[in-house]
Amino acid sequence: MALRKPYNTAVIIALLMKRSGQTRARISAKTIKLAAKRTNLRTAFIKAVSDALSGYFDITLVEINNGGFGLIKSSALEGAKSITMKSLFTPDEKNKLRKMEFDFDAAEEEIMPDPFDFDDSEF
Repeated sequence: MALRKPYNTAVIIALLMKRSGQTRARISAKTIKLAAKRTNLRTAFIKAVSDALSGYFDITLVEINNGGFGLIKSSALEGAKSITMKSLFTPDEKNKLRKMEFDFDAAEEEIMPDPFDFDDSEF
């Protein structure tokens, strides 16, 4: 069986994205395997497909937690709100960053969801 090259796989994925009319979408590993005519998806192949998607078709491919992939038209981010340290970090945090005293443990705690924080109104 002849395997499809990363660029040709990217063309098929970009065509799926175009026909969907969406600026963001999910795609399963199974669909990528089908497009690529492959039984296994190696990291190097996915990277090459991702590079082709972003380089030629303005599409960013990212792996998501459920084992599939996410696609987003990069141009869809042009109108997105900017985030800056100036507006979102306190003066104390900026000072600690400068002095190499930033509390990364506290930052990770803020970022990570609390496993016990859930909406129990359904119960």
